[in-house]
Amino acid sequence: MHFLPRPLGGEGRGEGVDKRHALAGQAPSPLPSPASGRGRDRQGVTAAPPRWLAIATTPLPPRGGGAGGEGALPAQERTQARQQIRAALIAELAQEIGCAPQALQISHERGQPPRLRQHGRALPIQLSISHAPGLSLAAWCRAGSVGVDVQAVPRDATAAELLRTAALFLEPKRLATLTSQAQNALFLEAFARHWARHEAALKCAGQALVEYTPALAARLAGVRVTSLALPAWAAADRVAALAWRPASAAITAP
Repeated sequence: MHFLPRPLGGEGRGEGVDKRHALAGQAPSPLPSPASGRGRDRQGVTAAPPRWLAIATTPLPPRGGGAGGEGALPAQERTQARQQIRAALIAELAQEIGCAPQALQISHERGQPPRLRQHGRALPIQLSISHAPGLSLAAWCRAGSVGVDVQAVPRDATAAELLRTAALFLEPKRLATLTSQAQNALFLEAFARHWARHEAALKCAGQALVEYTPALAARLAGVRVTSLALPAWAAADRVAALAWRPASAAITAP
């Protein structure tokens, strides 16, 4: 099978604003309210949309300090990216909550979405984090679940390989759209956008990557997805998406 490359990937199924901007206090961008309902849930209560931020992650220098030194190991780069995005996210959340950054912790458990704690006590704020080389995204939501995903455009893949992947994992409507664009010069970018949207929805639903079925479609019911407009410094060969399901949204049993 061929999969879209994910060099650094996300954290759990269920980890930028350049660090200089984050330190200057630039606010993360909110998800636009849906055209219908103006952001209200089914009970008519205003549902706060999720928020997100992006930071540029700093690659590790060559080992040994010289130009010919051995490059940093991927695991080291992942660890550093996790640390950097968590520091930026904690700084933002501390301002929002009104506490010292030192009071907050973000978990890192393999295969689990990150969890926010204050002095060890779990807080009802859902988090999602995703990584690509040189870029990390984080999203959070108080009223419902959230998923964020960033993808590097797969320049080393062929349209035929990516269409085979899409046929296995993406919904038929997305597959049809991609198939119609297979000869388009921007096909790779289109595939990456569709894949990022699908991954973000899966994370929002706490769902592993599996072949597309009607049962999966039911589990994704009520998930809203939007493509993110990355900052200019981050947009080259990267795409991202944010998914959100209000707490009151109905989930159809498979």
